Amino acid sequence: DRAEEILHECQVLVAIRPGFRPSSVPGWVLRQIQFANIPRFEISSTTIRKRWTEDKTIRYMVTQPVWEFINAHNLYS
Repeated sequence: DRAEEILHECQVLVAIRPGFRPSSVPGWVLRQIQFANIPRFEISSTTIRKRWTEDKTIRYMVTQPVWEFINAHNLYS
């Protein structure tokens, strides 16, 4: 199984979401991953489009290559 191979060869960091219960994850998987409590940051394409058309920054909402693609192809103009 590819998922098992990835877990054995890589370090995997998982962001904990509301409602997550470790008891629903097999024990061998829990031993192969690390959990992180990080703040949720909601991102929607609607918000990105709106901010772009209002000439507001989307710097922390998309990666640099995505920003460049949006800009180069005038996606939201």
